[in-house]
Amino acid sequence: MAFKIPGVPTPQARPHELGDFAEWLAWNDGSTSAREIVRTLNQTDDNEHNVGCEDDEVENTESVDDVFLELEKRSKICGDAYPFEMELGQRLEHRQIDKNNKPAVIYRYLLLCTRLNMRDNKIHAGLDGTLLFEELSAAIMREYLGFDRAKAMVFGTSVAGGFAEKVRELCVTLNEGGIYKSVDASGSEANDGDLDALAWTGFTDSNPGKLILFGQSKTGTSWHDQITQSRPKDFARKWFSNGYFWVEPIRTLCVAESVNPDRWQSLLIGGGLLMDRCRVVEMSRRVEDELFNRIHQWTVRAKANTPIV
Repeated sequence: MAFKIPGVPTPQARPHELGDFAEWLAWNDGSTSAREIVRTLNQTDDNEHNVGCEDDEVENTESVDDVFLELEKRSKICGDAYPFEMELGQRLEHRQIDKNNKPAVIYRYLLLCTRLNMRDNKIHAGLDGTLLFEELSAAIMREYLGFDRAKAMVFGTSVAGGFAEKVRELCVTLNEGGIYKSVDASGSEANDGDLDALAWTGFTDSNPGKLILFGQSKTGTSWHDQITQSRPKDFARKWFSNGYFWVEPIRTLCVAESVNPDRWQSLLIGGGLLMDRCRVVEMSRRVEDELFNRIHQWTVRAKANTPIV
């Protein structure tokens, strides 16, 4: 089971998980080192999978080398948006928080959204971290399509109103689908139809037929078995009077986690276009101030409310 703050990972944790743990330690203490991580893993190792403690320590040391390779990869992708600094591949330093560096603040938010229990510990500063991520997903999908041309819409549970009304708005806004019509005579009991946010880029003529990103947004680490639930074709057959999109949207999976690179290709097959933590950060430089300020407030309060390891 993936580690959750304020707990610690097991020695069997994958490098991307241990990387989050290293970042959390550095954020708390100002810095952390490979030696400190190995010491923590040695303390939690139950020695069941090796002959003796000495074998465990060697294995833990080797795994931490992979962790710092993972952190170096994140640093290269995020650039100045990475809130940490690497030193000789053995130490991770936390950089001073600069509110003017929006992507770096958002990176910290995504780290907490991954490693906190977002079922029981998602409300901070009166804000729901999971609903903020739906809004952020819409914003970064719009940025990816081209901020000046594209538009975005939050469709998920953060939007007030019933499901049928949200579908009606979607049909009018996109000029797609005709009108809302449930495939079942009893009507709809759906919440969001496995659609959290979407973005699209259209044309001046406003005619149907445009590039649409059909997005799911997932915090935490237990989302992997849900990625095939969002299917634009099924959504249209269930809720549109004409039963289809003229051009099928691209399924898009936005996740707070920095995902296991060993599973990258299978996630693309199951979930479509993948926006993991580093990609979300890359697309977050023009997040609107109002949304960014709420994300920052949530992050500051969540960090203050979370016990240190």
